[in-house]
Amino acid sequence: MCLKCPSPACRACDGVSADDLSTFFADKVERIRSTTSDSAPPRFRLAPPGITFTEFAPLSSHDVAAAIARLPD
Repeated sequence: MCLKCPSPACRACDGVSADDLSTFFADKVERIRSTTSDSAPPRFRLAPPGITFTEFAPLSSHDVAAAIARLPD
């Protein structure tokens, strides 16, 4: 279902132009920036020596849902 077409048969791209998509994301980024402007900067830790990341492993939707369910509130 797309933003402008309530029918499930409507393809998502049929009702959204490139300008609509651009505006949506530009507005979203601006909202995030404005609501987090007073937040502390993020903190990062370096990976321990010898740890490398060389490839992604495939995940199922169940894997993603389970990982999200384990997140703290």
